[in-house]
Amino acid sequence: MSTGVSVKSSTPKAELALWLSATQCFLQPENQIVTDGTAKQHLSRNWIGEVRVVQWGLLRCSQHSNQLKFADENEMNALAALSDILLEATIISDTLCSGKNVSLMAWTNWREWLNDSIAPSATAFINSYAPEIAATSPLDSLRHQVEAQGIIGADVQSIIADLMSLLDRLRFVEILLENDQPLKSTLLLFSLIHSETQRLLTKVNCASQLVEQGTPLFDALDGIAYIAPMELRKVFAHELLGLSELRQAPAIFAKVETAFGLLQDCFQQSIVALAKIHDEQLSGELIFSNYKTKLDQSLKLRNDLWVMLKNIQHTEQKIEHQHLANLRKIVADFKESSMRFLMYKDCETTERFIEEILYTRQPKEVAQVLHRFSAYLETLLGQVNMRTVLATHPFDYPKIEV
Repeated sequence: MSTGVSVKSSTPKAELALWLSATQCFLQPENQIVTDGTAKQHLSRNWIGEVRVVQWGLLRCSQHSNQLKFADENEMNALAALSDILLEATIISDTLCSGKNVSLMAWTNWREWLNDSIAPSATAFINSYAPEIAATSPLDSLRHQVEAQGIIGADVQSIIADLMSLLDRLRFVEILLENDQPLKSTLLLFSLIHSETQRLLTKVNCASQLVEQGTPLFDALDGIAYIAPMELRKVFAHELLGLSELRQAPAIFAKVETAFGLLQDCFQQSIVALAKIHDEQLSGELIFSNYKTKLDQSLKLRNDLWVMLKNIQHTEQKIEHQHLANLRKIVADFKESSMRFLMYKDCETTERFIEEILYTRQPKEVAQVLHRFSAYLETLLGQVNMRTVLATHPFDYPKIEV
């Protein structure tokens, strides 16, 4: 799992700017991810989950601010003021969380106070920091072609830069996923990504108005304007909904991993679509270091799912010792190899079916397991086949010798 973006090494200043921006965005009502409900339900809801998410962001900001040293006296004074606000806000959050229940009024009052208090210092610091994202070589070579197109070329270059920046934001979600960090804190990063994607879409819509309809560039911009909001809705209205209230670690991991994958694919495909207009030879594999790996993994996963499905269907028709022994070897091999290429949420269900096949002995019970697993695999194969990375690699459903 990797965003495939080449970035400069993170510094305390870079991470402080990131977490300040993310925390500020999470404090804005339009970026919050809460379950739909009536006013009465919101009034009775416990908002301690949101407070703890913000508290984690404050602690990260404090951690990075304590590592900074400035020679300029004004910068040092500004940092000291910011550190004081972070400390005060953390103390108040501790008090709120100690009560085990945070009302809507308490959450709203603290959120508004924190937003008003932190905004001046945070905004000044964020504006003084310009993140450095290293363009990949193929995109760097594209710059002169895009610049030659005048105003619209500048717009396209800006859109690509914004998409690369969004992938860089996702890189921090990826780090938290890979290092077993508190994943509810990703709500801060996703709020920032939501806010910045909305601004990007405004830029895309403005640029498309300057382009003649029916041209490749118009189609690419129109595609981004259509697909990005759809993927945002999947992430924020489904995958991340209620995340702050969840307690089961596997469920939290599955939701965050899925949200990460959806947005990464969306941003990468948007960049590829714009790049290919200027150079047909450019592809996802050339632009992103992780793209070929994802493609190879998805191709193998799809083929192995198909082989397993056909063997299950064959065995289900006539459960014999030899057929069942062969099937058990196939599913055991899949568990040890290609299963890791599934999304986390699918791994658990698939593993449970495999365990039942391996250890169930009564023919009637085996038949029931095979029937249920076969239906599940047909759905799963369809989902894998819809992966963005497989869009140009249609599956021909080869005949399998069983």
